[in-house]
Amino acid sequence: MFISAILKNTKIKRSGNVKICRAWIGQEDQYCYLVIIMKIHTFNPKPILLCAAFVTFLQMSAFCQKYDRIFKICLDELNLEYTLPAGFSERDSTTSFKCKDDLYNKTTTLVYSVINKDSSIIIGFGDFIRDRGQQYYEPVSNILKRQKSEADSLHFSSLVYHQQKADKKFNADNAVEYTKNCSDAFLDKYNNDRYVLAARKGKGEFTIVFYFTDAAKDKALQLVREASGILKFRKNQ
Repeated sequence: MFISAILKNTKIKRSGNVKICRAWIGQEDQYCYLVIIMKIHTFNPKPILLCAAFVTFLQMSAFCQKYDRIFKICLDELNLEYTLPAGFSERDSTTSFKCKDDLYNKTTTLVYSVINKDSSIIIGFGDFIRDRGQQYYEPVSNILKRQKSEADSLHFSSLVYHQQKADKKFNADNAVEYTKNCSDAFLDKYNNDRYVLAARKGKGEFTIVFYFTDAAKDKALQLVREASGILKFRKNQ
């Protein structure tokens, strides 16, 4: 998540001796939570570098109820272009989901999501990472590592877009598509998924997740093919 924007929206201020390393927001049941990882320099008796985690639970505050706030921050930070798919509307909460079949037991957190009229398809957006020249981080290699570690290669052949196609569709340097094929259905209803990841050097990466029922499979897969019409990097910016 993007620290300066989160701090601005949550009214948390940094001091001269405190460096915010990372922060993110999520939800469990009826609670929203904000986690901030900080490096704290102390000067008595000598400089010591400490790392602390601050967690606060907010029971569905006004901050959490404005569901698109963090999503809009992410769009601005990565310079992304978003279009609401026809026939979809905003869902009423952020969502976290852990696939028990995931080798690394990772949690997918949807910062923002939309749902169609008959509730058969959910499209979620998350894992926004801004490329600020961080050490050990490179957007293109990162999404390829995620695809390799998360994808279910037994039931679905992952798609790795060549650079020309990724640029044409997402204005990206690379993009991948895969499924986790979780045996536990998302929200106990959506037993199919598709993950679409796109990355651009100097900008970062984003994830679009499609959850859908068996009955909506054809329509959902058409939306997956049209994913670049939903979210993509702005061209030449």
